[in-house]
Amino acid sequence: LRTFFSIPQLVRPMAQWARKNGIARTVLLVADYGPGHDAEATFSKAFTEQGGTVLSSIRVPIRNPEFSSYMQRIRDAKAEAVFVFMPLGEVALQFLKAYADSGLKSTGLKLLATADITDESTLNAAGDGALDIVTTGVYAPTHDSPTNKAFVAEHEKLFGKSPRMSLIHATVWDAMQILYSGLEAQKGQRFDPDKFIAHARGRQFDSPRGPIQVDPGNGDLVQNVY
Repeated sequence: LRTFFSIPQLVRPMAQWARKNGIARTVLLVADYGPGHDAEATFSKAFTEQGGTVLSSIRVPIRNPEFSSYMQRIRDAKAEAVFVFMPLGEVALQFLKAYADSGLKSTGLKLLATADITDESTLNAAGDGALDIVTTGVYAPTHDSPTNKAFVAEHEKLFGKSPRMSLIHATVWDAMQILYSGLEAQKGQRFDPDKFIAHARGRQFDSPRGPIQVDPGNGDLVQNVY
């Protein structure tokens, strides 16, 4: 079971959004590891299926990348947008700084990404470098639903507003709902892990991120992407 998300769940809608909003030529820049490769393949397939063109695809090492040369390659591609996939944390922040320093934002190039790059846990450190990025994600603490408003209010009552709430908080909350529901279903019995999985698969409930369901077939979440 997974209460997070899969890479294609975020990337495919981003490619579709780009085409629906008139972007025809993109360049891709992804971290050179498994999830980055998944993001690269998913975006390329979805974007070209919609009639778009991927002009070039750039892979960046996840350890000590020197971004200045990659910024020049993005500029030279003469694309309308760049799609970026970087792991949450320091590498994403390094990219945002290099992007801002390069002046690419002033050229009108659209920056597209998954929400890892603007996660609430790093947003303060990103500063103005995060402005104007279009991202796809499954949760933000500003999600406008009664469940999320109550969730955020309770969290801030207990722990304050710093550090910021992020996707991790919502995914742990959702995992706990599944755990407690599965344990309650076997209350008073010897625990059976197979029964627990059978109980969990297909579960539907209202999450701080919106309505979700554990897929009865593969155990992934069926969820909204924003």
